[in-house]
Amino acid sequence: MDYTFTFLESIRTQLADHFAAGNGKEMAGYVFAGVSRTEHETRFIGRQFRPVKPEHIIRHGPLHISIRSDSYCPALQHADQTKHSFWFIHSHPRGYPEFSPQDDCEEPKLFSTAYARIGGDALHGSIVFPEGAAPVGRIWRRDDTSVPLKRIRVIGSRFQFHDLIIDSSPIPDFFDRQVRAFGPDIQRRLASLHVIIVGGGGTGSAVAEQLIRLGVGKLTIIDPQCFEGSNVNRVYGSSVKDEGMPKVEILRRLAAHISLGTVVEVIPDSIYRKPIAERLREGDVIFGCTDEHAARSILGEVALHYAIPVIDVGVRIHSENQIIQSISGRTTVLYPGASCLYCRGRIDPRRVAFDMTSFFNPAEAAERRREGYAPELLENNPAVIPFTTTVAAGAVSELIHRLTGFMGLNRRTTEVIYRFDQNDLGRNSLPPQAGCTCADHAQLGRGDTKLFLGMMWP
Repeated sequence: MDYTFTFLESIRTQLADHFAAGNGKEMAGYVFAGVSRTEHETRFIGRQFRPVKPEHIIRHGPLHISIRSDSYCPALQHADQTKHSFWFIHSHPRGYPEFSPQDDCEEPKLFSTAYARIGGDALHGSIVFPEGAAPVGRIWRRDDTSVPLKRIRVIGSRFQFHDLIIDSSPIPDFFDRQVRAFGPDIQRRLASLHVIIVGGGGTGSAVAEQLIRLGVGKLTIIDPQCFEGSNVNRVYGSSVKDEGMPKVEILRRLAAHISLGTVVEVIPDSIYRKPIAERLREGDVIFGCTDEHAARSILGEVALHYAIPVIDVGVRIHSENQIIQSISGRTTVLYPGASCLYCRGRIDPRRVAFDMTSFFNPAEAAERRREGYAPELLENNPAVIPFTTTVAAGAVSELIHRLTGFMGLNRRTTEVIYRFDQNDLGRNSLPPQAGCTCADHAQLGRGDTKLFLGMMWP
């Protein structure tokens, strides 16, 4: 079992400000985390921060801090009442790169108290932020033994990943041109990522091809559909001989043919089924490459509940009598703190409901179409490979920017709009709308709940 921790960017910012106020002395606080448990990973999602106040510090210096019990006891009570995992977070302002001997001595006593006062089966742990070095963390068990965190993430306008073990093996020569652009660290970061693609059509296959050639370590591709002859004009890796083959198998074959080392797992099923949707929790980043509003709605909820960033894409060609009226596309980045697709008007609740009905009860959906009660659908919408590829490339470029900051360290854009027919590019960073789920801090980073994503599943 791997243990990892994800910070919401807002929490990491609060920590940084609190640590800076120490003026060279250790500072500390408590983070309350949601939990996500999958077969191979327990992921903690830090969603609330409570600083240790100055009046609760007995003494502190560059290499130590001692805290009154009337600071941590209420924090333990809060974790118990709210059913959160409890985390003790502190700084090492002199840059001691790991847990200190004092940490090793004092933390077992703190976490023994934590397990005595916090009910349930949640695990608890600690993270230290050394000045000038990557954070490190560990789980404390009930028997006073500890297990290191394999990965610490910070997710927001940038995507940061700090790993316990950094691969120092030589980078294959075929990535040389990329290393010249972004350096070896980013190439190794790409190789460490697990990226999930939902949708294996025009945009999804173009995203997959680019991620494979960039050297992403693992891809999971989810799509229930089989290939149709009309897809061949835009699906990468396909041929006219692939009629009836699952789209995901075409992309698995594509990766094998390219043979750059990416591990590809394919799931020929739909995220409308709860066991498939639960697999989304395994990813570091998700690309939404589906036209269905219900699928986009599910991806948006995953981004909010689990702080797994989603890069959602869409392309629309409006043609009348085979004359182009408009061609538009977009890439939208979803994460806690950014506005969702509902806020932006990119998905319609009526379409969400109809998409689910069409999947689980196609006869009822057909009857609603005949009776004129179905929302407007974009069936047989035109699709042309230069436009799907351009938007897919924009989405992959977003991933690279979030890892490197090459588009500017202060960039806050969360959506890029392509107006191909107008030779125009638009950008925005719309805030969440009041009253929307994405503006409700009680929903952000919740992790696993009794109802997965707060939804009733068929």
